[in-house]
Amino acid sequence: MLVYTNAGMRRFDKNPVESKQRPTWEFWCLLQGNITIELAAPASLVERTVPTLWAFPPTFDFGCHGRGPTERAIFDFSIVPVELDSQLGPRPYYEEALSDEDCARIRRLADMALETVVKPTQLVTLRQNAILHELSLIALRGTDLHALRGPEQARRKTEQALAWFASRMDESPTIETAARFVHVSVSHLRCLFHEALGEGPKQAFDRLRQDKIEELLRDKTLSVEAISAKVGFSSAANLNHFVRKHFGCSPRELRAMRELQKTQGKGSWPRSHA
Repeated sequence: MLVYTNAGMRRFDKNPVESKQRPTWEFWCLLQGNITIELAAPASLVERTVPTLWAFPPTFDFGCHGRGPTERAIFDFSIVPVELDSQLGPRPYYEEALSDEDCARIRRLADMALETVVKPTQLVTLRQNAILHELSLIALRGTDLHALRGPEQARRKTEQALAWFASRMDESPTIETAARFVHVSVSHLRCLFHEALGEGPKQAFDRLRQDKIEELLRDKTLSVEAISAKVGFSSAANLNHFVRKHFGCSPRELRAMRELQKTQGKGSWPRSHA
């Protein structure tokens, strides 16, 4: 997530930044003044006197210097959205001109970033993600993005539906509500799942439930009734029916089997092919 942030005025002529590789994604924002980016490969100088955002990928070798006072904002992230990483292509980095409105937004993001570091709250991850997404959208603004079609759309919609189902499993979500979440009909959702995974949404959701049940059974403090509620079943009897269908035994037998396999150093749990 956010590993470093800094903002405000700096004299890069008196305090230049050493040219070196960084282990993180770095968003450099020139908000006022001028800056010269020193690129190592290919060796060159990029001078800018207008507001500009750069997004440099990890291990990219660069430094910078300037003339006179310069206002900048810097954000380092350990992980960025896959869209930013995947669209880089042959380019060594992103560069995007900033409007006055952009600069005002980035100043607000810099204040928020500093606050999440100095006074973190339970919303720290959510707020840092918001900062990252804002910066990523600016960096991608000049990229020629194509509309999702065919297998790519099927994969994306399927991933969204699976993530949504996993996050709400205790609410016993239906295929209908999953389809509404990704803005498609139920029949279209089934087609997308079959195209992306070779199975329908019910089978995919059942596999998520199986994985969650396996995870929860490892916690000996959880009763079968408690596990039932966490995976969206109204009773232990419904959980028992589901586990017997997919594993061929009861939840308690499955828990005992897992403990025995753990003691004997054996592999994963058996599952039926239902």
